[in-house]
Amino acid sequence: MIRLLFLGDVYFGDSNEIKIESVSSFLDDADVTADIKIINLECSICESDEYSPIHKTGPNLRISRKWIPIIRDCGIDVAVLANNHT
Repeated sequence: MIRLLFLGDVYFGDSNEIKIESVSSFLDDADVTADIKIINLECSICESDEYSPIHKTGPNLRISRKWIPIIRDCGIDVAVLANNHT
C-alpha cells in the first residue's frame, strides 16, 4: 500500500522563510510516514516582473524559482498548481 499526504493552499511568499520552516516542522511534528508528499501551490512560479495578472477579485500570488529546492529539501515530492491566484 502506498501512503499519500496532501497539503493544500500552500503559499510561501518571496521573503518569508518562516513559512517553509512551518511546513517542515508540521511534517516532522506529525511524524508523517507518507510515501509521497504532495502540496498544492496556491501560486505560480514566476521570475519576470513583466507579467499580466488576470483580472479578478483577490490577490495574484507568485513565488520565485528559488523556492523550488527549498520545497524539495523540505521533503515534498510533488507540487501541483491548481489555484485561482495566477
